[in-house]
Amino acid sequence: MAKNYDIFISYAKEDRDLANKIYDELSNNGVSLWFDAINLLPGQNWKTAIPVAIKESSYFLLLFSSHSVSKVGYVQKEQKFALEILDEFPTNEIFIIPARLDDCQPTDERLKDIHWVDLYPTFEDGIDRILRVLGKSKNPSTSTISHSDKVIKQPISETNKEDNLTDFEAYYLGHAIKNRSFFLKKNHWTRWATSIILLYFLSIDAIGKRESTDVKPYEPVIIGGHKLSLNKNYEEYEKIDLHIRMTLTRFIREKLQRISKCFESDFIFVNQYGKEKLKNDHPEIYSEMEL
Repeated sequence: MAKNYDIFISYAKEDRDLANKIYDELSNNGVSLWFDAINLLPGQNWKTAIPVAIKESSYFLLLFSSHSVSKVGYVQKEQKFALEILDEFPTNEIFIIPARLDDCQPTDERLKDIHWVDLYPTFEDGIDRILRVLGKSKNPSTSTISHSDKVIKQPISETNKEDNLTDFEAYYLGHAIKNRSFFLKKNHWTRWATSIILLYFLSIDAIGKRESTDVKPYEPVIIGGHKLSLNKNYEEYEKIDLHIRMTLTRFIREKLQRISKCFESDFIFVNQYGKEKLKNDHPEIYSEMEL
């Protein structure tokens, strides 16, 4: 279905000034917008016009702040309506773009699973990040997007650009990313401790055996618009000798650097299995972790 607008802007009236600024910036970059202050006509039934406009927009830009998250009003209805539309989308497609105007947290649990962009403290970076969704970014190598209370960086790549890592590399990276459940600070421990942490947090034991898992190593793994190519079954690598498998931590560091734009420099993704195993086997290291 053809859309009449690129973006619908949803905001609380207390944030009108910032919403106007965002409208101007996006409009100046060639984005077609539906903004009530501009698009609603005198005498028009706004309760009817707004749902129609949301449906006719490719994206729903949800501006949320300390004002809007605690506000009772129509902005909450807009949000709920957009979430209903989102339910009709495939899980890997973008519709709602949550944007924080200040240091606040969304109250709807469904929004906590969607990456958001910060329009503070650097407004320009946030705008550029939104423009990237539409393929209109002036500087695709910059800006940040947030998840929960941490910050990660998106990879520098065109949408669905193929990054042909070897299958062995892609399996472990994909396995770690698919099973992430919290963040862990890195570069805080000694080299040997970091090596142990990486091994355990990638769901393997000290000799590199895999954890029993339903993650299929031949499934593509997509991080943002960056695809890791997976073509072969992991069993082919179980014959690899111990010495080669013990170089896994070095390989992980190299590959995390290779796609380092996916992560803020102070954080890596880790999973629950690794956390529990490290706690049992190396309590002295676990006790230093901020979890």
